[in-house]
Amino acid sequence: MKTTIGIIGGGPAGLLLSYLLDRMGVDNCVLEHRSRTHVENRVRAGQMDHSSVAFLRGVGLGARMDKEGMPQRGVNLRYRDETRRIDLEDVTGGRYCTVYGQSELTRDLIAALVGSGHSPIFNAENIQLSDPDTTPHAINFMLDGSQLRLECQYLVGADGAHGPTRQVVLGTSPGDAKQLPFSWIGVLSQTPPISDELTYVYHPGGFALWSMRSKSVSRTYLQCSASDRLEDWSDDRFWTEMRCRLGPETDFNPGPTTERVLVRMQGYVASRMRRGNVVLAGDAGHIVPPSAAKGLNLAIADVAHLATAFRKLLFGNDQNALSEYGDGAMRRAWAGQHFSWQMTDLFHAAPDGDAFENNLKLTQLDSLLGSSERLRLFCDAYVGAEAL
Repeated sequence: MKTTIGIIGGGPAGLLLSYLLDRMGVDNCVLEHRSRTHVENRVRAGQMDHSSVAFLRGVGLGARMDKEGMPQRGVNLRYRDETRRIDLEDVTGGRYCTVYGQSELTRDLIAALVGSGHSPIFNAENIQLSDPDTTPHAINFMLDGSQLRLECQYLVGADGAHGPTRQVVLGTSPGDAKQLPFSWIGVLSQTPPISDELTYVYHPGGFALWSMRSKSVSRTYLQCSASDRLEDWSDDRFWTEMRCRLGPETDFNPGPTTERVLVRMQGYVASRMRRGNVVLAGDAGHIVPPSAAKGLNLAIADVAHLATAFRKLLFGNDQNALSEYGDGAMRRAWAGQHFSWQMTDLFHAAPDGDAFENNLKLTQLDSLLGSSERLRLFCDAYVGAEAL
């Protein structure tokens, strides 16, 4: 098997790149080690920046998103048992976010690729990559018990933090990482949202987030100790603590739980995004704390710029295009880290319950809402105002 661009990873980054390359008439092939059913049904990020939504619309992927997505024209900040709504649309001059699950975007992309006759190869097991400094690149893998080989001129690793491409590109210089001293417990449940817009909660006992996937399904999170295990948090304990952090004015009736997850809070940026003709995109190159919902949006931005780089390289013979992509991806990754860590610091309580730090956090929140300039900068970053 031969192709121009081999793509490892059938998540949103890899699938979107394949879709964009198809539109340019560039031969490519996606290998994904999971099944199509697994990829389409795994629940991940759900909020898209204004810039991501605009880009997806511009490339013909907006129809179902516009019909089923949930516009987030504002966001709720709750502390001192009071909810303060920020009008994102007003502060940013018309920009806002949209809740549209990563699984829904994945389904849209797979349907588009299958419909055009370019279906990804699912269940590709034991993927092995050749030396990144030689071309063509050889990708050896097992499919239905048979050993297969895919050769490509360029290789894209969109295979996340644990895929094989990161190690091939980075070698002994993995990058910079930082682990936070707390985690999140997340619950997906058949519970109607407490608001049509996301609610971020600062509480001395810990952060809480109430987001949604539909008008009848909520995605909720609580800050917990980094040493906690998933089994430490029963549904009763979770919802009791959620009531405590939301305060007495918030009323809800928890429905059946469909998924429970433990989220380790961390940040990571690779030492580089390119080695020769091998490049990284999405979580393979960077991971941000989920506080600001920037992970999926960074992946979309990577792929938008990478597709442009391949157009310049393949149709304009621009030999610097992949280097420029790598440099830009690093800048975007660190910018995404910066805002994500700002959000994390702003809303998460000190693990030791420090009263002094608690009062500092409350003062920071008051200062943010009391300054029109600080609020504008915050909202621009939150909604992803900069076009891709």
